[in-house]
Amino acid sequence: MVKKLALIIHQNIIDESKLQYENVELISVQQFREFLYNFEGFKNITEKEQLDNTAVVLAYAKLEKLMFEGKKLIFSIFINDNFEGDFFQSSLEELIEKYKYELLELKLARLASSDQYAHQGYFKDSYNLADTPCNLVLKKSIANEDLKKLSDFLGG
Repeated sequence: MVKKLALIIHQNIIDESKLQYENVELISVQQFREFLYNFEGFKNITEKEQLDNTAVVLAYAKLEKLMFEGKKLIFSIFINDNFEGDFFQSSLEELIEKYKYELLELKLARLASSDQYAHQGYFKDSYNLADTPCNLVLKKSIANEDLKKLSDFLGG
C-alpha cells in the first residue's frame, strides 16, 4: 500500500468538513487550536500564542504517530505554522523520508465564503468558553479544483 500525505496549507480559517474521506485521517492545527481555546481559554495575547504553539506541537505529534502506523493522512496547517526548530525532533521532510510517504502539497489560494462561522477565539485578545458567542467571520470554503486534486491524490 502506498502511504500518502496531503499537506493542506491555508492562510484563512477554513471549513474542514470537506476534508473528510473514508480511511483517511485528518490532522488539523485549526481543530487543536479551537479545542484548546475552549478547554483552556486565554486572558491575553501571550497566553493565546502559547495555546497556538501547543496546538502545533500536538498536531505534529499526532502526525508522527499516524505516519508510524502507516495511515493515509491529510495534514491541515496555517501558512504561518512553523514545523522546524526547537519544538520538533524531525522536520516534516525528514518524517516523509523516514516513513516513506508520497506527498501532495496543496496551498489553498482561491477560497469562497461558507455558511460556517469561525471560532471566536481567533478574533479576541481574551477568551473563555462562557463568553457570549459572536458570529463575526465566516470560514472559507475550499475551491472545487483543489478538492478534486486532493480526491485524485488520495484515491490513487
